Amino acid sequence: MKGRTRYISGLLVYIDLMSRSKGSTIVIKTEKICGTDRRCSWAIYEIMKRYEDMGLATKWKKGTWVIDRKNIDIMKKDILATLPYR
Repeated sequence: MKGRTRYISGLLVYIDLMSRSKGSTIVIKTEKICGTDRRCSWAIYEIMKRYEDMGLATKWKKGTWVIDRKNIDIMKKDILATLPYR
């Protein structure tokens, strides 16, 4: 779980940075978060698949999800809840 926490926090930072930009949606790309790290890509995929099932994100193509701005706060709270406290 230790390495996975790093990937989850990377996703949180990416969502926070992208939420400052203009527009009604945010595009999450695993390539920009993880680069070529397959473990990171798999961890992000599992998290985003859960958000797809919850109806918060929509898969656009391989490694790319689209999120409405109204769902960002819900996702941030959920991600923070999954991170272990230090």
